[in-house]
Amino acid sequence: MSEAMRRGTLLRWTGWFALANSFVFGLVSLRYFGGSAPVDSALAWVYLVAVYIGHHVLLTTVPLFLLATPLILVWPRRRAVTVLA
Repeated sequence: MSEAMRRGTLLRWTGWFALANSFVFGLVSLRYFGGSAPVDSALAWVYLVAVYIGHHVLLTTVPLFLLATPLILVWPRRRAVTVLA
């Protein structure tokens, strides 16, 4: 594959990379689930799981996309995006 890749390919790779980072970050921080207050109702569990997933996805994807998207648009090189990620 050439060094100068298409922007769509780089953006797609960045998305998958961010998703993988979110998954790993979520697994690493699962141990903090026990440190919260006890949850009694099913609705509270649904809320806790939804907030947990959303929190970790945002923590990993927003910084990556804020930095990587302008770089991909200005200088679409695979090495530059990989180093930044």
